[in-house]
Amino acid sequence: MYYIKASESCVMSFAAGIKNSTSDIFAQTLEETELLLIPANSLKTWLKNYPQLNVLFNAQYDMRYADLLHTLENMVFHKMDERILLILKDKAVLIASNVIKISHQALADDLATSREVISRVLKKLEREGKLILSHQSIKILDL
Repeated sequence: MYYIKASESCVMSFAAGIKNSTSDIFAQTLEETELLLIPANSLKTWLKNYPQLNVLFNAQYDMRYADLLHTLENMVFHKMDERILLILKDKAVLIASNVIKISHQALADDLATSREVISRVLKKLEREGKLILSHQSIKILDL
């Protein structure tokens, strides 16, 4: 999972477009979003006519590779409570709010674990005063 911000691109969809194949990526927005969709059958022509697209693709690829390494580091070296706080803080920055509308199941899906584990760790974090749990939302206190 990664976040695509304004002026960024989904490198996996871009790569699928270059091969003129279907992307296996599932995208979900956190807020109302406007997208620019490039027809896959036009992408190779556009890359020839607009070399800056290659620059964009390479920059996005570098950024996503660094994100992947960061994610692997988190999975290997950080406890679940740290990982949960990190993902919640990332979401909070993206939406510019310390209240994140998310279910425990959606958070579990994002972190590739069970809802029960997420619920247990969220309760622990709430007891520690790091967040407040509400129905379908989480308020981060130590942003």
